[in-house]
Amino acid sequence: MSAGGVTDARPGHLLVASRGPWAGPGVERFLSDAAALAGTGTPVTVALIADATALALPGGSADLVTLLDAGVAVLVDRFSAAQRGVAGMDLPAGARWVDADELAVLLLEPDVPVVWH
Repeated sequence: MSAGGVTDARPGHLLVASRGPWAGPGVERFLSDAAALAGTGTPVTVALIADATALALPGGSADLVTLLDAGVAVLVDRFSAAQRGVAGMDLPAGARWVDADELAVLLLEPDVPVVWH
């Protein structure tokens, strides 16, 4: 919502992380960029897929808490987590599990810019 109380019509951004915490500092920078973008007032969703599901594990990423505190919606792919043996893990407060069909809807939304890492 803008300062005048008018709903902000700008589309949100979907940032898809697919690399795990062991892939180097680029992963943490990607999450920091998502938090910075959210700080501008732009709606941001981060989807953790493939190896990035490990970022939602306890100790997986300090920046994940920063994301959630910045109002970023954090989605964790259930299938990817199951393939890595962590599907039953407790997610940080504010993060939620999603299935491939929900991710596909977000990816195909024409007004939502997608950035993939």
